Amino acid sequence: MYDYATYQELVRLPQNYYNAGVRIKLSAFVLRGVNQLKTRWYLSIPTILLSPIFGASTNCQDASDSRSVKPAFEFRISDIQPVHESSSVGPACVTNLIFVDNDRLALGMYFSSPPDPNAGQDFRRTVRSNATIVTFDTEAGKVAKFKTWTGLAGEPAVSGKLRILPIGKGNFIAGVHDIIFRFSPDFEIQAERLLRPEGAGINDGLHEDYWSLHADVKGRSAMLMRFSTELTERDYWISPLTLHDEQRLDELPRYVHAISIIVDQTLFSNWNHSDGVSRPITVEERGTQPRPLCAECIGAISATLGRNLILLATHPGASYLVVDTNGNVILRQSHPGNRTSAVKSSGGADSNRAAISYFDGGIPEGGILHFAVVDADAHKEIWEHEQKMVLEKSRVGPFQATAFAPPVIALSPNGHKLAILTSGVVQVYFIP
Repeated sequence: MYDYATYQELVRLPQNYYNAGVRIKLSAFVLRGVNQLKTRWYLSIPTILLSPIFGASTNCQDASDSRSVKPAFEFRISDIQPVHESSSVGPACVTNLIFVDNDRLALGMYFSSPPDPNAGQDFRRTVRSNATIVTFDTEAGKVAKFKTWTGLAGEPAVSGKLRILPIGKGNFIAGVHDIIFRFSPDFEIQAERLLRPEGAGINDGLHEDYWSLHADVKGRSAMLMRFSTELTERDYWISPLTLHDEQRLDELPRYVHAISIIVDQTLFSNWNHSDGVSRPITVEERGTQPRPLCAECIGAISATLGRNLILLATHPGASYLVVDTNGNVILRQSHPGNRTSAVKSSGGADSNRAAISYFDGGIPEGGILHFAVVDADAHKEIWEHEQKMVLEKSRVGPFQATAFAPPVIALSPNGHKLAILTSGVVQVYFIP
């Protein structure tokens, strides 16, 4: 029997990062630059070990030390024409970066204007937004296709504003503002579903429901979670092909499911509990009652990978577990350090690999960004990379504000390409 927080709302914003219990608010940036994409190509030799120059890894002695290896190619977001045009409305408030196939990298960005400060409680109605999804050919190092949505009014129904979910074989589902789409590998719309009644007025964010979207990375199932204004949560299994409802689950208090992923026909979630006590990950196989995954499985769900494996971010610092869907622990790893952040990760859908990122340091002194690729079959991290934290400074009235935007990472399904977005630049590395 589970007790859950009835009124606790979890804010899931990729722009917020938690370190030592302190939330670091990130500054948004306005994209500027030329109109043509400029791609830089490099000779990538990820297998050369350079530890005699830079020092051996202190956490994983067998990992390839790639700290001095340049990416295979990189591009600046502001050089991408559709992104540059969408940014004219205002700064970016959401950024998604994910591989939808081994050679297709998708970048989704959502830009919003500031609200009218004189609008009072209706300030959300005054916001106007643009959204863009761009796919890149990572073999050719160029833009493949893109779609743009402009003039989006008011508060979005899609929780998180924009979400991209790969569902296998190059297909993917995307939630944009008030609509969810299923796209083909050629970026053609195969299905779509409105989350608000057609012809509805501008959403003020106070009187309408929010919808959270989840899908199995191999396209075996999908789910919509509807968070209502009556403080309830209604969950629906939907078809990843048509996006239509297949099964409605029992109603729950709002935001019971804090962080969720789907593996095959099973939902794995962190639950919000009223007493605030940490409990193991909850497993809800379709048609069965909830149960704990395993006694040791306490942490934040971070990614799903390969043959039905899950990566959990744990404590202290940058620690994590890789477990299977039966609750067996495959790998434990920890990266202790001075104020080390929690692990963020991206899993390879067709490989037992995951990319992780964390940082050691903080604001205002700065620190080091760490990246690694974990191979669950090898039971170790097989690749490492480091970058210096870039801190952004600005003035807010008489005060000087220092902000840090944590990186966004994406691992290809086969685990052999890693994309890293930092400071407005996407770098793609080839992993042996």
